[in-house]
This record gives sequence, structure tokens and C-alpha cells, in this order.
Amino acid sequence: MKITLISPGTFHSFSIRALSSYLKRNGHEVYLIFSPDPRSPLTVKVLDSIAAIARGSGLVGISVMTNWLMRARTITDYLHEHSNMPVLWGGVHPTVRPDECLKYADIICVGEGEEALSELSSRIEKGAPWEDVRNIGFRAGDGIRVNPPRPLIEDLDSLPFLDYDIDGHYIYEAKGIMEVDPKLLKKHQSTTYLIMSSRGCRFRCTYCCNDFYKSMTQTSFKVRMRSIGNIIGELLRIKQEMPYIRMVRFEDDDFLSMSEELVEEFCERYRLEIDIPFTVTGIIPIYVTRKKLACLVASGLKLVRMGIQTGSTRTKVEYGRNIPNEAIIKSARIINEFRKEMIFPTYDIILDNPWESDEDLLQTIELLSLLPRPFGINPFSLTLYPGTKLYERAKGEGILSNEIKEVYHKDFYLFSPSYLNVLILLFNLFKVPRPVLKILTSKGLINMKIRFPFILVKAMVVLGIIRRGIAHLRVLGLAGLPSFQAIKAKLRERYSKTVFAPRR
Repeated sequence: MKITLISPGTFHSFSIRALSSYLKRNGHEVYLIFSPDPRSPLTVKVLDSIAAIARGSGLVGISVMTNWLMRARTITDYLHEHSNMPVLWGGVHPTVRPDECLKYADIICVGEGEEALSELSSRIEKGAPWEDVRNIGFRAGDGIRVNPPRPLIEDLDSLPFLDYDIDGHYIYEAKGIMEVDPKLLKKHQSTTYLIMSSRGCRFRCTYCCNDFYKSMTQTSFKVRMRSIGNIIGELLRIKQEMPYIRMVRFEDDDFLSMSEELVEEFCERYRLEIDIPFTVTGIIPIYVTRKKLACLVASGLKLVRMGIQTGSTRTKVEYGRNIPNEAIIKSARIINEFRKEMIFPTYDIILDNPWESDEDLLQTIELLSLLPRPFGINPFSLTLYPGTKLYERAKGEGILSNEIKEVYHKDFYLFSPSYLNVLILLFNLFKVPRPVLKILTSKGLINMKIRFPFILVKAMVVLGIIRRGIAHLRVLGLAGLPSFQAIKAKLRERYSKTVFAPRR
């Protein structure tokens, strides 16, 4: 059966690439359509092309994150108007908001989709009843029905690698929709390959959808790992098919939760068989050890990104992420021991928390002042996503007055330019001397409630990017450096808007 899968907001879509591979292995003909920019206009010409590519499909699937809902709705409405193809939505938002999504989609898939979508597609192809397929939801009479979840896939090695076979792949740019060829693949893939070596996270942070998934499936705090051989096998294929790859980026939520023995096994094989510099974006402080870092750096680790989120003791409890500041400082010092071999680390910080006081933010500033330099800051504006505990709390307290604007259309890169937020961003550029920091954090200045102009904050962000680029060149030269087009697209995506988050 012909199936068309659509990613409305990214070219690097783990979900539809994984689903496509699984469906192809089970005998289906799959077409993929990507939008590399979640803000690219869905013109009639683009929608006509999507409908033309999907024509004849027994099922059209759309990957839907909360921020992509309106784009998914636009595509779905157009397909319904111009065809009779059933449209399925899958991903985070249908999982946490089935009622809302079934106002637009014919079918939804909740949780992991490989087995559910394969079974559903096979039954549709045979004309057999499919209404009892687990993980599937649909409209039933005046209400909806969501079938019970199936067990999570434990053996990740049983799954095929992501679908990067470009036959039947399409991408839409300003010119319209084009069939992906090797040149277009190289342009949008750039020089970095993204990979996930595991699924899941041991934490249940109150701002993250992982907490909802664990409640839905009644699973323990477990990370499902692929075998080292399976990970190396995927990367060997990519080395052969994409010889221009100069950097590998591990996108796991919890990469360093591997034991030291597993890290050693991974490092030995990676160094001998892959030998490409790599970065890790999912570092949790309590799993950082000197032995793990030394082994990883020796095998090519060049950059880590670690989640700190806050230095406030009270906010840590609210986030369900009660990692002591002492543990964060210890981990940062271990990472800093390898500063000559690595690009400086970056630390995620959450801003615009409506429950945080100035004192909470001052605790975060104090923590940042104690971390060894150099490092960078990734500031994110807290987004209250449906399905999370913080969302439920905000709804109960009346904090969300316009959910579409404050959640669905919110850009989490755009934080409020308040005085303390900008002071936190200052650590992205240099170490603030203690005497200066004492003055900057005085009650007199804080009570003035200063808000900075957009142009100043944007300049600080750009300077931080330049600083990181210089560090990249020092460690790696031109290897793994994104293309000019990729840098330009990322800057446009993150910082082209002129409106910040609402005042707190």
C-alpha cells in the first residue's frame, strides 16, 4: 500500500524516518515530505504539490508537535477538501491531546508508532477491520475512542535504521516542493548527522512530555538502549552513503547513563570504526564521571550540552529535577578538565518561569558564577506544553489566558528581556567579576525592573554564536562547521522575530 508521511517542521525527523523504514520493511510503498522550516508558508501551490505526491495513498501520516498543530491542520483540511485519503496524526501532541487532534485528523496514533502504524496499514490494505489496533484513536459516534497502549519496543536493535534512501523523498523550500536528490540531501543534511542511541529518560521533569508517556504506559524510569554494534552499524552506513559528514550528534535525552563499561566498549569501537568527531546533547550532571569523559574525549567527543535549568532549590523541586548545585559544579569541573581538547560546553537554562521569584533567579546567577569557564548558555523560555504537570498547574491557577498564543504559537527561544534574564545571558559572553556581580545583583538595580531593547539582546546572542564559532574553529578547524546556508537558516528561525515573551 502507498503511504505518505509528512514532517511539517524539520528535515531531521527521527519519527517519520523511523516509521518509513519500518513500513518499507513490511512491504509498503512510502513517500516522505519534509519542511525544513516550521515557518515556511503553506501556499496553495505547496498544498497542491503535497496532495499530488500523496494521491493514491491508502493513508497519509503527519508528525505533529504542539507548535506544528496549525500547520498540520492546514495540510489536513486541504487534503480533506481535495481527496478522500484518510489522514492520521502521530507524535507528541496527538498523544497528549487526542480529543483536540481528532477534531481535524481521521485517526491518531499515540505513543510509539512503528508496530501500530504497520498493523493499521496492513489491515487497511486488506480491507480488514482496524478499529481494535492498539495505540490507535478515532472518532466513534459523538465521542472518540483511543485504544489501550501496547508495550514499548524493548529490543531497539530489531528496528531498521532511519530512512535516508532519497527515492520518494520530497522537500519544500521557497521555490516549492522538489524531489530530494544527492545535492539537496547534502544541502539540508549539512555536515552533521543526528543519531539516537536510546529511547527514554530516567527523569520525570514536570515541563517535559516524558512524564506523560511514563504515566500512559505505566513504565518505570528506564532508558532503552541500542547495542553498541547496532549504533556502529548505522554510522558505518552513513559514512559510506554520506562521505561529507564531518560531525555526529547524539540526540539522546540521557546519553551518559550508560555504565562505564559500556562507555568503554562504545569508545573503543567508535574510535576504530567511525573516527568522526562527535557531540552529545543530552548530559545529566549526576552521570558525569571523569572516567567516562576521558574515554569519550579520547574517541572524538568535542562538545557536550548539559541541562542545568535552574540554580534555585525551590524550582528544582517544582521541576522534579532535584539535582544539587554541588553535583552540577562537580560535573562542570570534570568537563572543564578537558577544555583543551573540546569546544567549551553549553548549559541549558530555563527562563520566564511564572512561579520563580527574583531570589530564585539570583540563585541561578550564583550557580553560574561558580562554574568554571569557559562555557556557553542556552536560554529557553519556559513553555507550558499540554500533558505536563506545569501545564496543568498553570491552567488551574489561571496563568494561561490565551493558550494558542502562549503555548501553540510560542517560540521557546524568545525569552523576556527582563533585567535578570539578560544578566543570566551575560554569562554566555564572559565571566562577570564577583565585585561587579555584587553591584549588578543589588536590590536597587533589581527593583528598577529594567527591560532591555531587542537589538541589545539580539546582539548578545549573535556575539555568543560568534564566540562559539571561534571555539569550534580552534578545536576542529572547518570540520563539522555548518554551511553558511545552515547558519543563516538557524539565525532566521531563532532570532528574526521582534517580539519577546509576555511580561511576567
